[in-house]
Amino acid sequence: MMVEFPLQLPARGLPTRMGSSYLARLWDVDYRNIVRWAELGLLEFRQEGLARVYYRPAVEAFARAAIPVRLLKPDMVVRHPRWAAGTPVRVIEALPGPLMWSVTYRTADGTLEHPPRCPGYRIVLQVPDGQAGDL
Repeated sequence: MMVEFPLQLPARGLPTRMGSSYLARLWDVDYRNIVRWAELGLLEFRQEGLARVYYRPAVEAFARAAIPVRLLKPDMVVRHPRWAAGTPVRVIEALPGPLMWSVTYRTADGTLEHPPRCPGYRIVLQVPDGQAGDL
């Protein structure tokens, strides 16, 4: 079950190369999430000296797979850098609260987990239907 809701990309297009700080500002997320996505292999990069450099095709592919928590539905398989160590999880429920969302998911080993409540704009990555594995 894929939902189309890509991250914002600049109207004039992305630069050919960009850094973590640029992406964090572009998508209004914590810099550490960009770095964590890269470390988990969810956002492809090249190490150039001390800097991580992201290229346009990888950033566009990442943006196409990203959706906000507020659009999660039961049975969706997603990845988040801080949920289940970045491994795919199956959403059991996503409930809105007055300010934050409550999400319950099942890991590959069948464990139900409840991460800390988060804002509805928090980004997760959809896992394509054929790549859900044992979930």
